[in-house]
Amino acid sequence: MKRSTWILGAILLALSLVMEARERKEADGLFEEGINAFQEGNLKMAIERFEEIAQFSHSVNLYGNLGNLYHQITRYDKAVLNYRRALIMKASSEDREAIEASLQSVRKDAQLDTPDIESGFSYQHADIWTWASAAFFWLGLFSLVYLIRSKLSTLTKGSLAASWFALLVGGVVASCKSHQNLKLLEREAVIVAPANEQGKESVEFLNLSGKVLFTIRPGSIIRIDLDDKGAFKKRRIGEQKASSPATQATTQECYFAHSLADDRKGWVRKENLEWIWVSNRFDR
Repeated sequence: MKRSTWILGAILLALSLVMEARERKEADGLFEEGINAFQEGNLKMAIERFEEIAQFSHSVNLYGNLGNLYHQITRYDKAVLNYRRALIMKASSEDREAIEASLQSVRKDAQLDTPDIESGFSYQHADIWTWASAAFFWLGLFSLVYLIRSKLSTLTKGSLAASWFALLVGGVVASCKSHQNLKLLEREAVIVAPANEQGKESVEFLNLSGKVLFTIRPGSIIRIDLDDKGAFKKRRIGEQKASSPATQATTQECYFAHSLADDRKGWVRKENLEWIWVSNRFDR
């Protein structure tokens, strides 16, 4: 039994390595085609090749290039989306500064307000802060034994204990804040114009009856609200009033969201959303 389990595990590992190598080879080929298309001035083909890569591979370089290409063809909504995706990935300080500058340039060209995005403790450091907090805790316990037996003054012991407690609390707060920022990031999306509405200067936010509450520019960043069960708040607008199959077909799946620039809220059509957190494209 153990031998068969080991063999099965080895086979699965080999298959995963083969698939990874195949995907890497395919990505390299598509990337080369995209670069060649860009050098020839065929921006549309370059975008198509990079978008194909993005279906199974993700990198700062890939999303940065997509952002640049979309910016050049004035698809500001897609440019914001890809620059934002690049920024949430691990990148060098130089790359991050360049992408942030490009993102600000797009917002200026598209006349977009700067969103109020939660900053501070990066979600990328969440695990680091968690491990650091655990290390501070156990280090403090072991040090406590030493302090009790030491001949240090009461004032010194108190100062050391206070320092340990401050480090522990700081680590816990940073860990919680980092995980909270990750949860917020998973709810962020960019307003985009669908293929049949490219060039449209505004996207509608609706009320439950389907009437327009306000409009927002493509490229704006919004955050999806949660329902009582902690899931994304969504529904088909107008379905309760549908009285016939023909009417039912006109209803659309919408998400309840608020703008990060001015906090206005309403229902937005699913087709007008692109998730920043890449896995949401498959999970939601």
